[in-house]
Amino acid sequence: FNRTRLPVMRLCVAFASVGLCMDNGLALTPPMGWRSWNAFYLQIDQEMIEANIEMLADKGRTVRGVHKSLADVGYSDAGLDDGWQACGAGVNGSFHDHSGRPVVNTTRFPSLKAMVAKAHSLGITAGWYGNNCDCYESGFGEAWVDQEMSGDVASTVEYGFDSIKLDGCGQELNLTRWEKLFNASGKAVLLENCHWGNDAPTLDWCPFHMFRSSPDITSTPASWTSMYLNLQTMNRFSAVSRPGCWAYPDMLETGNFLRYQEDRANFGAWAITSSPLILSLDLRNKSMVDRVWEIITNEEAIAVNQDWAGEPGGLAVSQSPGYSGFPWLVACDAMDKAQRGWSYNHTSKRVQVGKSCLDWSFASHSDPGFLALAPCDAASTPQTFHYKQGSLTPDGAQCAAPYNYQWHGGPGLSLQACEKQMNDGHKDQHFTITGDGRMVHQNGQCVAAKASAPLQADLTQVWTKKLTGQKQGIFAINADKTTDHMVEVALPPGVTFKVRVVWTRKDT
Repeated sequence: FNRTRLPVMRLCVAFASVGLCMDNGLALTPPMGWRSWNAFYLQIDQEMIEANIEMLADKGRTVRGVHKSLADVGYSDAGLDDGWQACGAGVNGSFHDHSGRPVVNTTRFPSLKAMVAKAHSLGITAGWYGNNCDCYESGFGEAWVDQEMSGDVASTVEYGFDSIKLDGCGQELNLTRWEKLFNASGKAVLLENCHWGNDAPTLDWCPFHMFRSSPDITSTPASWTSMYLNLQTMNRFSAVSRPGCWAYPDMLETGNFLRYQEDRANFGAWAITSSPLILSLDLRNKSMVDRVWEIITNEEAIAVNQDWAGEPGGLAVSQSPGYSGFPWLVACDAMDKAQRGWSYNHTSKRVQVGKSCLDWSFASHSDPGFLALAPCDAASTPQTFHYKQGSLTPDGAQCAAPYNYQWHGGPGLSLQACEKQMNDGHKDQHFTITGDGRMVHQNGQCVAAKASAPLQADLTQVWTKKLTGQKQGIFAINADKTTDHMVEVALPPGVTFKVRVVWTRKDT
């Protein structure tokens, strides 16, 4: 499937017990709404936020011939993100006053209470933002931090906010403490843990309702690679994402991509994994909203997201057609057969392991340019490498080097500018192919030939989600931006099924 093709739904059902979560009755299905950050970053004010709240309630468009608003199909929360605070106006350069209450930039936001009241009058709940990243606070003692947290909770309740995103930048990081303070307030408030994959829940600990599985998604313009990488983090948390405690790879970029197919793929990926569906485009932009209206109001795709049959959805199939494997940098292990058998032929200029050769053709359609392993072919130019003074290079301009993609496992090997200085300040492109068949990197690790691809190097992935009513959602996505790839999904013998394409709302 190319990412311009359509994900489909098929059959299955399962049931599982639900683990313990913050028990105030909220977020029993993945939350839906809108948040300001990806659309506006720090350039926000009350008038802008209120205008977007109004657009959530606007019924000027139709869904299947019926006038409906975004709130009508589920986007019923409006979230104010970073940028509301008066930086430096509080105690010792903070944005909290002597009582621990947050200090609001009233030039931009004359009345947060009035803004929340406006949202409520339109049937929209209102979300706030804490432990801010802009002018984040640091260096304060534990007692003062606790006073700040108490002040934040008191102000959240006083202004009438219904949810709050708790970022990971300042010192207010104790999520259990947040839960206790909000429970003691007497108001049911939805909590978002935005600690970028840290402080993740277990099956018996989740003092919040949704938690970030990933770093921030890249926006303005939206990045396909960033979206695809954030999707990968959802698989790590599939065992703990559940009603009242949902994994979340950041706000949707749907509407911010340059291509409709990318907008739709983003939405489908978040839907199949039971991610909260939080829009973050400028809802005042008529042409932008018109372009993605059929995507974000597709009630069948939303139904897949909101359905719960015991599992949130996860990665089922990952394929890289045409390649026999990928080189990975791992801890050297004399017992690991995948690290043995490497050789370099100075005549054919091929790096070989078993019946496979190092191949740079994959690098032309992956980001960053990953190296792969393919069946050795004497006529294949992409399998030609010069090996001199420890460097492996196809052309003298790009050299093999590890790519340690931080949040997503690894490292794999990619092509990078020769002699490139890495983040740690050291050249990272020297390999020694030893007499006993190992390829050893200068950092002491060894290259292993594995069948699996680096996460952003998989050409085709299939994600599935068990649904109620003996159904199963299936979503196919390509990392590759240029090539059409097909994938097969095996079904048990004797199974009969119907296929429903949710984007067209048609049976096939």
